[in-house]
Amino acid sequence: MKIELINVGVNTSHGSLKSPIFKDGTFEFVPIPACDLSECPHPPNGIHDCANCTEEYTVFPTYRELKSPNGRDFSEFIPEMYLNMRVHNDPEFNTFTYGDFPSNPRASNLRKLEKGDQLFFLARLVDWRNGRFTSNAGFYLIGFLAIERVFNEDMLSEMVISREYSADFEKISRNAHMLSAKKYPDFWMEDHLGWYGSWVFLGSEHSQRLNFAVPFTRYLADKTLLDAKGRNLVWPSNQTELRRIGSYTRSCRIIKDPIRIEKLYEEIRKYNPNF
Repeated sequence: MKIELINVGVNTSHGSLKSPIFKDGTFEFVPIPACDLSECPHPPNGIHDCANCTEEYTVFPTYRELKSPNGRDFSEFIPEMYLNMRVHNDPEFNTFTYGDFPSNPRASNLRKLEKGDQLFFLARLVDWRNGRFTSNAGFYLIGFLAIERVFNEDMLSEMVISREYSADFEKISRNAHMLSAKKYPDFWMEDHLGWYGSWVFLGSEHSQRLNFAVPFTRYLADKTLLDAKGRNLVWPSNQTELRRIGSYTRSCRIIKDPIRIEKLYEEIRKYNPNF
């Protein structure tokens, strides 16, 4: 068995969109917008309103419509200007799926995942105190998929082209990469705006959204990761640890050494005894 670690959710490139971590260690995962913020038109009032979005994108929920497992309203920490913006809600922790494009070098290691492997999600979380974000941010483990099935690009495109959607497809139909597959199959097959080339990973019942975020610190990074050439990590003095971790985890990272895997598990159990 191997573990793959992938960085997900909003980050510093998404402006005032941030994922909060609360004082008790619980958190909310804020997924990325469905569209690139730089390409989204800015109306005169400054509010992104996707009500009149391209029809094919209306399959995506808005930030306002996201449901919190902690019972919180997303409007508490999502700025008003983004609440009606469409969301690429992925990974999703209801049916436990994750989609990506392994043709992108950032995600190419996902091609090595198979049944029995685990896909862990790392997110940038920012402290939320007294109803506002602080300047204190960090990377945290937030959940994982215990891989039950891998749907590669050939399997998915065959279903969409033939318009024959199997029972297995229904298990991944709520993933962001598949929302338009049945309603807008021609759009799904487009190279530029569509979802052709997607892979989708389905997690088993052993998958989990962690109750408490697990800090992914320099200590844990050293204990679990190697660089792209299989060497120990290096921490330059002219770069913050947060930025360095972000750099090391920009691409999907593989952990195969049982000792390193156990160290990861050990740290998760400190914060989530039911793991």
